[in-house]
Amino acid sequence: MGIKGAGRPVTARAPFVVSLLVFTALAVGARAQGEFDARGELTLAHGEYITRDFERARDRLERILGANTTDSLRLEALALHARCWTQLRNPTRAVEAFKEALRVDAAWQPDADELEAAEFTLFEQARREFQAEQALLALPPCPGSTTPIVATVVFVASSIFFLSAKSGADDRWSEYEADPSHPADLYDDYTGAKHRQDIGLVATAVSGLASGYLWYRYVHDGRACREAEPKGPSLGLLIGVPKVAVVGRF
Repeated sequence: MGIKGAGRPVTARAPFVVSLLVFTALAVGARAQGEFDARGELTLAHGEYITRDFERARDRLERILGANTTDSLRLEALALHARCWTQLRNPTRAVEAFKEALRVDAAWQPDADELEAAEFTLFEQARREFQAEQALLALPPCPGSTTPIVATVVFVASSIFFLSAKSGADDRWSEYEADPSHPADLYDDYTGAKHRQDIGLVATAVSGLASGYLWYRYVHDGRACREAEPKGPSLGLLIGVPKVAVVGRF
């Protein structure tokens, strides 16, 4: 009777053991042929998760994620990867894995009945963070125009032209005054230099006003754009609470 009774648990476990051996043999055979059976590896990872061998499942999933797979298989691997990180008490890595899954399919949502409470809590946190990131990406870019820089360059060039013309006009006038005969050609040279000086003065004034106004708008619009972005501290508080709750659950 003792022998008969002792054999029942072994028989009950036999189908699972045989299945695990078959999947292992298939995976080993595929690797021996230089091929990577991602679907078979994922099945093994599921089995390791069920038997609570989370570290081995995590390592297997990381090999799957490093391979070239379909989006649907990658999504499954990322979801299980996040669950393994949750069970290994690493909520940060779990959230990142869930977010990576959402980047594959933004509408994806795991079955709440399949996940443990801690895993689903971390998924909800990851979804909030992912949605916040997407909201930031959807915002129009803050002003980055080069117009103020161009206006400033024009202002500097106008100033240099004005100072150069003024210096030339002063030199021509000094030459004109130094010659007692006051020749007409020197006066014409002075008049031309003075005309260029006046043009430089007007250009400097106009470009200076334009540059100042454009820089004011650039700074003002940039500040308004940054103030319109979602605030970091409130988001941090929002996603920090579930993390504390999950750690406390363990």
